[in-house]
Order: sequence, then structure tokens, then C-alpha cells
Amino acid sequence: MQQSHTFPRLLALALLVVFAAACTQAAPTTAPTDAQPTVAQPTTAPTEPATLAPTATTEPTATAAPTDTPVPPTDTPEPTAAPTLGTVEDGLSAWCLPTGMLSTLYTDPAAPPQNAVFGAASAEGFEINSLPQTACTFIYKFNQEVKPGMKLQVFGMDQSEPWLTADLVPVESAPDSAAAQLNHTYITQPPFWDVSYDFVVVGEDGTEIRRDQVNLHRWKPKLCWNGQLPNLNTMLCPEMQDLHPWDPSYRTPFPTPGWDDEG
Repeated sequence: MQQSHTFPRLLALALLVVFAAACTQAAPTTAPTDAQPTVAQPTTAPTEPATLAPTATTEPTATAAPTDTPVPPTDTPEPTAAPTLGTVEDGLSAWCLPTGMLSTLYTDPAAPPQNAVFGAASAEGFEINSLPQTACTFIYKFNQEVKPGMKLQVFGMDQSEPWLTADLVPVESAPDSAAAQLNHTYITQPPFWDVSYDFVVVGEDGTEIRRDQVNLHRWKPKLCWNGQLPNLNTMLCPEMQDLHPWDPSYRTPFPTPGWDDEG
């Protein structure tokens, strides 16, 4: 009975030894480490599959951005006002045609004949000598280009209304000038040796632009014995025996002592 129990124990022990030996052979010879296993890298990089490059598409031409229109400032400066129409300094000139010349042949104020008689400014006004003449042209120069519509008015020294009015016509060759040709006998051959008028330039609306005293003088003959000019119509001097105390020229050459100014 004792042998029957021993044999199974030995058999179990033998199987245990065999099992342990088998497990020992299967175990790795080196202790495992925490390092990751080295993976063998291929000697050449694998060829990536060829991909077709996308065809370049022409970019649309960029449209220039519209330029912003500058907005005028709110405080826009007022435009410069045109200067008031007026004549320049020494803006009056004149020339007259000698007697016998046709005024219709000399209508260009900028082209007077060589033998014309010219006026000139003086301290007393504007002087024209050596009348009578056929016609006289008066030229005014302004501070800007002139337009039709202005007038030249002639007044007597004690008159409030003009006795003569003429158009001032722009001069074609001088846009800043206007002229009037006068042939009235009281201008070209006045019934006096000397006479003065007021020449007034007015605009289209009647506004006075310029005023001048124009002094007209006939030719000067030799003075009479009393220092006066002869009679304009007869060209005769008074005779001495014809004088009376009440005549204006009675005492001009021979003042008489004792007479007062009214005697």
C-alpha cells in the first residue's frame, strides 16, 4: 500500500521538472530592456508616386482701383471778382485830320495819318490846338478788354445834359481800347478861339467811368494892338478911334490913371 502512493508522487515531480526545463529553454537569454526595438531602415527612400503638377492658370489682370474724385472742401474760396472797368493812367489820347482830308478814309483809330494833329494832356486838362480840322478821334484805354455799349458824352461847362453823344467803338487792333470819331463843327471848328468841354465816358448802364476837361484851341494869329485876338469871323482888330470908355478893350493898351475898374 505504501508503494502505490509513492509512484504517483514521483511521476508528478518528474513532470514538474520537465515542464520547468521547457520553460527555461524558451526564456530569452538577455533581460528585456525598455528600449524600443530598432527597425531596419531601407537603404533608399521609396519612390513616391509621381503627381502631375497643376497647370498654371493665368491670373486675371487686376483692374486698377478707381481714383477717388477729390471732394471740394466745404469752405470753397470765393472766385476773384473782375476789376471794375476803368481807364488807365493817361488813358485819353486824340488826333485830328487836317482840313480837306476825308474822315471816311481814316477810320482806324490806331492808324492816324502822318500829318495828323495830336492832342496832349496838360495841367488844365487835355489840349487840342490848331483847329479847325476835318474830324477828331478820341481814344480811351481801359484796364481790361472792352465791349460795345459805352458812350462818349460832351457837355458844355455849365450844362447838366450832354449836347453831343457818340458811341465808343472797341478798337480791333487793341482790345483794351475804344474810340469815337467826332466831326461836329463845335468840335472841329468851334465858333470861338478857345472853348472847353467836359468829355464824359459812361458805361452801358449810364454809369460814369471817366471825366476830362478838353480844351479846344483854334490856330493863333498875331495879336492886335490891344493884346487881344482879332475878331474870329472878320479876323479884324478894333481901331483905336472906335473905342469908347465902355468898350471892354478901351483901357487895355492905354490905361488911364484915375479910372476905376468900372469906369
